[in-house]
Amino acid sequence: EGGDDDPMSQQRILVEVTIDSTGDDNNPYGQFTMNWRGVVDMQGNDVTSMQGTIQAGLDAESRPNILFFNHGGSDQMGFSFMEATNILLDELGADSGSAKTAFFHSNPYGEFGADFSVAYDELLFLRGKDANQDGTADEQMCFARDEFDQFVWRYNLYDATNGSRVEINSGFPFYADIGNERYFGHIGYWGMWLPSEIDISQVSQIVKQDFENDTTTPYDVTHAPGKLVKRTKSTLPLADLEGASLHYGDLRVEYTHDNLLNSGEQVAETGFYAVAQRVVNSDGTEGYQDIQPYRLTDDHMFFWSETLGGGVNYDSFADATSVTIYQESFVRSLADVGSSATTLQLDCYFQCPKANITSDQVNYNNDSPYLDDSQDGTPTAVYTFDFSTLTLTDSQGNPIALAADAQVGENSPHHWGLQSGNMLVSGTAVNDQRDLWNAEVSYVWETGHNHWNQTTVVSEVGSDSFVEFDKPMNFVYTHSTDNDLNADANNPSPFNGQAFMLHYGGPGELWGIPHEQGENDRWSPLFSLRDGTTLGDGAYMVKGIDVEQRLRNVDNAECSANNLSLDSANSLVMPSESDITEVTINWSDKPQVDTPPRVIGGEIQG
Repeated sequence: EGGDDDPMSQQRILVEVTIDSTGDDNNPYGQFTMNWRGVVDMQGNDVTSMQGTIQAGLDAESRPNILFFNHGGSDQMGFSFMEATNILLDELGADSGSAKTAFFHSNPYGEFGADFSVAYDELLFLRGKDANQDGTADEQMCFARDEFDQFVWRYNLYDATNGSRVEINSGFPFYADIGNERYFGHIGYWGMWLPSEIDISQVSQIVKQDFENDTTTPYDVTHAPGKLVKRTKSTLPLADLEGASLHYGDLRVEYTHDNLLNSGEQVAETGFYAVAQRVVNSDGTEGYQDIQPYRLTDDHMFFWSETLGGGVNYDSFADATSVTIYQESFVRSLADVGSSATTLQLDCYFQCPKANITSDQVNYNNDSPYLDDSQDGTPTAVYTFDFSTLTLTDSQGNPIALAADAQVGENSPHHWGLQSGNMLVSGTAVNDQRDLWNAEVSYVWETGHNHWNQTTVVSEVGSDSFVEFDKPMNFVYTHSTDNDLNADANNPSPFNGQAFMLHYGGPGELWGIPHEQGENDRWSPLFSLRDGTTLGDGAYMVKGIDVEQRLRNVDNAECSANNLSLDSANSLVMPSESDITEVTINWSDKPQVDTPPRVIGGEIQG
């Protein structure tokens, strides 16, 4: 492919196969050798980028044996690699054997590699890692070959009554021509995405790509200096908070109703417990350090929880048995607020942003971006949201946003944006601040210099109507062992009874299940849902459409009891560069093929 700086993307691979015998009952894999050589053009010269071989046959004891070796790279290319494997079946037709494999990679960022040995039979698989490369695989793990941990990466959502797949118009791909370059992106409910080097606020037109119909359609782009978020209240029993990670200031907090924390530590009372403190590490990164748990006794606490989708409000005066959580959505049309008016008036009582916020105000240089809170119980400010511009304004029509020349400093507390307090539709009775937090519906205005603090919408060229994208569907889901793909009565889910806020944004896009970083720095979901798990009070069902299976780890004693050992695997001789037979063909020998394939799916064509 022309224009690519990576020479490996232009690699040509020459393959030469010698078949000595086809497979039969005595030798199911036959006897063959396949050698290959990769060639790249480096400044007009053909340079070998890799060489390798696969060899199948029988060893001295007539056991099926497969060898693999591949190596490549060079100083000129800036990288090198080696991969090797020796596989030996115990006997013909046996479901047991052993193998040894190794790899090594080197590039400008460092060197890494590993050696492994394996042994297996019809029930178990034993793996060992040779960490110090002394020829013996010491770090051993035993796995069951008929039991799997399953990790669902993508789900679809279906109507539980008729089985139809739930369709959501979540957005579309587009391209934008900027200067002499063409950039590709995506526009949807959450806004516009383009490569980070592009200033989204400067994009005025995009072209929709419809790959199914092979058509393109131009759209005009409209930008607003902030975004209005509608917050709809729902409640969650305190017991369903068990195990959820909550953030309260610099503390990580857990709620327990059974006097047992996630760590296994027993506490004297039910309630909220601080279990970790935020710290700044020596390299400047932030993290949490475990502390001796202590019970929080505040009557009113506002937490943040990733698993519950945002804010969690506990107000013991209003309700000591549950918490309030908020489902958030963007306001971009009259339908979003259920109003027939062309404007929306909102009363703001605290944390009310000023209009045309200056550099001094956003950086707190002897000034503040917020108005002084009202002291007499009346609204501090009455704002108006204009649906034609998607902008919040003050009583004089000035935008509640940064001034055009405002500069936000790196150390500004609003470097990531600023928000108003909870606002209510004008005229709503408010006795104290708790009424704002406990309102069935409230609004928050966010603004700032980042594109995620702002609103970007599109309309077809010549139209005054913004394209409406469907909001992701939100579900408060309480996990159970019965719904866990990897749990049962003998192995209950550690998240049994814990609540999560799940979001469905279209086919394959179910979010909200937490992930963790595990072996080899891979991220995996902490739990996976069984097919048929219901959401939305039983109205919908989920089905996994992208599922990874991993052999389930069992006690090493099971492999020992089954006489599985790595002794024979450790003694296998690894193939090397000397096992590769030089490929005799050149690229110029490539034949011109004008006829249909002779073999398709293993079947010789007539």
